[in-house]
Amino acid sequence: MLGALAALLGPRVVDAQPSKSARVGVLASSTEANFGPSVTGLVSNLARPGGNVTGVSGFSPEPGGKRLELLREIIPRVERIGVLLNRANAATAPVLRAAEAAARQTRMRLQVVDVPQLSELPAAFEALTRARSEALLLVADPRLFGGTRRIVELAARHRTPAVSETARFAERGGLVSCGPLAQERFHQMAVYVDRTLRGSRPGELPFERPRTFESVPNLEAARALGLEIPSPLRLRADRVIE
Repeated sequence: MLGALAALLGPRVVDAQPSKSARVGVLASSTEANFGPSVTGLVSNLARPGGNVTGVSGFSPEPGGKRLELLREIIPRVERIGVLLNRANAATAPVLRAAEAAARQTRMRLQVVDVPQLSELPAAFEALTRARSEALLLVADPRLFGGTRRIVELAARHRTPAVSETARFAERGGLVSCGPLAQERFHQMAVYVDRTLRGSRPGELPFERPRTFESVPNLEAARALGLEIPSPLRLRADRVIE
């Protein structure tokens, strides 16, 4: 695939040895990690990163509240929401704050469980069951994303409606997802690589943040939980998994 992309760019586009003084940092990962470049200290100014670093971030705390709204739309009387997160990931803090603000407005109560290791997932679900959580919010973290299939299985076993950030969660059997559109980030990464190869200074290119978000409900998962995805949600969803 890389060879085909290089051919599209044309000959002699890339002819350089890597060095510490000439590099581009592009924030993206195969697990679609929700790291914020300013939150994690990579840069201090998103609009003008400086140095030799720029990139595309999947970080945006705002949809944390939107995901709670989706749960309330699907389960109108839901009040107690379990939250799985990894506190070691600095980027979870602003996402949790956004969710807490949304919870206060909608009279929901969040029950937060820290899951630093995937091996602790079963115990985390048991704790949420004892706390009588009625639904689950999964906060973006690369380690937890690595356990997506396991989380979906445990949510089904405990009959817990769950919402997460990536469409992959809904594709693997989660109830609904809401988060940044991955394809948009990949496109912007390609644009930045092209601009840098053509001479733009990375530090003068602003860090791009998500602009487009997608929601993906899973109708089969809803039926298994005895729930129904409301028609308005189905109609405005970017994709619907039957």
